[in-house]
Amino acid sequence: IVLSKYKTAIFVNGCFWHRHNNCRLATTPKTRTDFWLAKFEKNIRNDAVNTRKLEENGWRVITIWECNLKNNFEETMGKVISLLKSYK
Repeated sequence: IVLSKYKTAIFVNGCFWHRHNNCRLATTPKTRTDFWLAKFEKNIRNDAVNTRKLEENGWRVITIWECNLKNNFEETMGKVISLLKSYK
């Protein structure tokens, strides 16, 4: 999600694909484990590179995790709104 008014990019990350630390949704398949671990590592690396590039260009980056939206939608969105208000 791009909010140009706030010069902010919001990433909504799936816990499985982007490896949310200590999250029960960030499981590793039992078959083709080497393939999956390489795939996950590439996703993590790409996330870090993209975040760094945006921040170097003066953008703010907010990451929202799938489990937070599922379990605490109102609280998660409240935090995002608070952050955006602090950027004015």
